[in-house]
Amino acid sequence: MLRRISARTLGTLELVPETSDPPAGIFWKKHAALLVYLARSPERRRTKDHIVGVFWPDKLDSKARHSLREAVRVIRQCCGEEALAVDNMRVQLAEGVVELDVDRLGEIETKRRWAELDELVRGQFLDGFSVPGCQEFDLWMEAERRLFKRRVVDLLIRASTELIAKSDLDGAAHFADRARGIDAESDAATQAAMRSWSLKGQRGAAIEIFESFERLIADVGAEPDATTAALLTQVKRERDWQIAGPAVIDSDPGRLGRPPLVAREGELKELERVLSQSRAESKAAIVVIEGDGGTGKTRLTDEVLTRARLNGVAVTGTRAVESDREEPWSGVMGLSLGGLLDVDGVAGADPESIAAFVDRAPAWADRFPHLRTRAATVSPGRALRDILRAVCEEQQVVLCCDDAQWMDSESLASLESALRDLAGDPLVVWCTVPPDHGRDEINRLQAKIGTEFVGAVVPTNLFQLSDIERLARWAFPNYDDPQLDRVARRVALDSGGIPFVASELLQAVAAGLDIADHADAWPRSRETLDQTMPGDLPANVVGAIRVRYGCLTPDARSAVDAASVLGERVSADHIGIGAVLQGAALDKALDELEWQRWLVAEPRGYAFRARIVREVIARDMVSEGKRQRILKAR
Repeated sequence: MLRRISARTLGTLELVPETSDPPAGIFWKKHAALLVYLARSPERRRTKDHIVGVFWPDKLDSKARHSLREAVRVIRQCCGEEALAVDNMRVQLAEGVVELDVDRLGEIETKRRWAELDELVRGQFLDGFSVPGCQEFDLWMEAERRLFKRRVVDLLIRASTELIAKSDLDGAAHFADRARGIDAESDAATQAAMRSWSLKGQRGAAIEIFESFERLIADVGAEPDATTAALLTQVKRERDWQIAGPAVIDSDPGRLGRPPLVAREGELKELERVLSQSRAESKAAIVVIEGDGGTGKTRLTDEVLTRARLNGVAVTGTRAVESDREEPWSGVMGLSLGGLLDVDGVAGADPESIAAFVDRAPAWADRFPHLRTRAATVSPGRALRDILRAVCEEQQVVLCCDDAQWMDSESLASLESALRDLAGDPLVVWCTVPPDHGRDEINRLQAKIGTEFVGAVVPTNLFQLSDIERLARWAFPNYDDPQLDRVARRVALDSGGIPFVASELLQAVAAGLDIADHADAWPRSRETLDQTMPGDLPANVVGAIRVRYGCLTPDARSAVDAASVLGERVSADHIGIGAVLQGAALDKALDELEWQRWLVAEPRGYAFRARIVREVIARDMVSEGKRQRILKAR
């Protein structure tokens, strides 16, 4: 009767016989090594001469063969007589006798069971194992280590990449770090770790990973490859968030930090497809993300374009507010200040076009001081088009217009002109709008998708109960299924499926909000978050905003108070004056508010991600006296 034995080889060798009373000899180094060696041999078979040469090379032939017979006896005693078939020439291990952990790698890869991979991999193949006097075995073992190192690292990187696609950034960073632990000299593992940590908002950690890698391989006379070095450049252009600790005592960062992006896997895949097609085919593209306020248009955009930047895509963006519609060229100027100035190739554009921005924006004048005295002779729209033509020769460019329904007509027309004139370049115009935006200019752009341009219209729909359950599982990792179901159903009713509100509620509950039952579903029929007044919100939603407000640091609360009073878009300087903050304290407060998704930033100032939140803060959290002091200080 066959009795199996499990062999864990990815890490320290561990044999687990099926029998409860295995012979002690099965754990002897040469016997254990022979068992693994046969299990990894072609058809699990070797000649006796070969085995003797590998494991007993220094013994007389008669003594070596006696040692082999003893090893066969011990293996049979442990696993059964049929475990080994032995004749005058060969020794063959029966199928299924030894269960090697490495044999599970293929199934894990096919079925993407990354949690099993995490548990399976404990280190290098036969980590720290050796058999004294068996040089041939050691050479074989080193070859197997190299083989499985490459395979395991590739799988860990693949797991990290797939988890990024699912917006599980903590999991992605974990698997990337594990890949680095297996092969610290791998460029690919270093890139995966840098990408994961940068996407988590930890640019400093990503840079340290590169520097540590650079120091390590310098000792062997190597240097990072071009792809790794290019990624470092992109990481340095990202933000390094200066997040102060939450102001509450019960402050598990996994619960009070940035929630994962859920229920958007299909949208992420479609948007990344458009970017890839535009880049590969050098074609202009249009992306329109449609959704009511609070459905996650900005969050989805942030997620995709942050990844795009790390892949070398140049992204310049602006967020329009209602007052911009009456200010000609405000949208184009917002784009010129939203990252375009730092894109490779700008300096190669026509000086006449650069002068159009130098004449209107101090940042451009500082970059091109020799053009300060040159009178602008072209419109901002033409200048934008000409500069885009120059930079598209260097890389793909995305023009991101958040809340594009509020952009001025001149700027929207210039986007259409740029697409038409640069149809053969990797230019992407990216707009987020509500479904009922009422702008003919945007409708014309949208109508050209699939005919004149590649692209996609991507809706951001409301959450289903299952989506809220996924978020609840993140917010409450220690809850059992019945508890998660109760919380998710309560939040689904109070939020009306609006992703922003559902996320706020869950984080507030994690911070201590006691959500009470009430009978009315929300929002009312045909009513969006942007159309809601603070007094129309359910008590639980208002309570969630207040609890989340209480979790902010004092400086962040002062800054958000000032922002709620001062207007729909407020400069950092004005927030600092109103909040009586400056320097590093102001920077940390604004970083906290942006990272915690209260505010969204662009070079022209800060605005609330959800108008209703601004109104609740201004109504409920700012006293009249404080309001007057903020306005007076402005």
